[in-house]
Amino acid sequence: MASNDGPAEGADLRRLEFLAEIGATLVSLDPKRILGDLTRVVVPELADWALAYLVEEGGRIRRVAMGHADASKAELAEEIEQEFWIVPDAPVGLPRVIRTGEAEFYPRATAALLAADVQEPERMEPMLRELGVRSWICIPLSARGRVLGALSLVYAESGRNYTPADLALAKTLAQRASLAVDNALLVSDLEFQQVLLRSQSEATIDGILVVDPEGKIISFNQRFVEMWGIPPEVIKTGSDEAAIEFVVDQLEDPEAFIARIRHLYAHPEERSRDVLHLRDGRTFDRWSAPLTGPDGAPYGRAWYVRDVTDFARVEEILRENQRRAELLAEAGSLFAASLDDRVIAKGLAELVAR
Repeated sequence: MASNDGPAEGADLRRLEFLAEIGATLVSLDPKRILGDLTRVVVPELADWALAYLVEEGGRIRRVAMGHADASKAELAEEIEQEFWIVPDAPVGLPRVIRTGEAEFYPRATAALLAADVQEPERMEPMLRELGVRSWICIPLSARGRVLGALSLVYAESGRNYTPADLALAKTLAQRASLAVDNALLVSDLEFQQVLLRSQSEATIDGILVVDPEGKIISFNQRFVEMWGIPPEVIKTGSDEAAIEFVVDQLEDPEAFIARIRHLYAHPEERSRDVLHLRDGRTFDRWSAPLTGPDGAPYGRAWYVRDVTDFARVEEILRENQRRAELLAEAGSLFAASLDDRVIAKGLAELVAR
């Protein structure tokens, strides 16, 4: 089919197709894979060499991906990246892009320019000249007000030079890649926090149960299941009603147990603490608190249960010993106050009857 499109329209169409191709690569939840795919796809369409960097904790800038058009020079490019480390506070180059969040655009770049941000620029410069670098764009990878890293694009052996249109396209790519990387980092942070919270909850001596505002179980630890002896098929239903139905027969006062739960569900802002006495002789200390967002909106409720049976028994023994000591003291007072056997016997009978 013949086309009436001119050179400009054809170029615009190719750029749209290129953006669509890039978008299809930004689907991973691994930041390094995202940038690895990106650097491979932009070569040779938008670069002879493409390098992606991420900022690590402490401000260290680390290269995480590299794509190249000339396989014969890949070894040299890798040597450059391995031997030279970037000076984070260098006034030019990649550090400046990351520090300012602004792109660098050099249609005609020199080896000296690209070597200016490493620790030994005079040694790196001849190596870059051997690669034939001639044009350079460096764009920050930014999201949510912070710079995550940068994308560096170089024209070398192809003899091409970057244009303002190339810069605009590179910024669009960087924007899309930034969002993908930021999402991946958020997921990674969330997964780490979940693992951390899970390990902390499993390490505690408390049984923990978390429900959403509708009473659906959204989290629990193994200790909670073990304390109540809840079968896996019950807890996996995600229904607090099913869990309550299973544990209620274990309690000395099931009505009060259920009434307290219903009251707290009806008053999501309240905290609660009470003692549960089980029919098998155990005693649980139960504490509950609402889970709320920054705006005060209820997210659910957390229940913490601790087996205090041994403590309760110790307290009971202490109370009994205290009672016996008081009885002995009063009995001693009776003997000291009277020598009449009838009066003493009557007093002792009253003490025992208490």
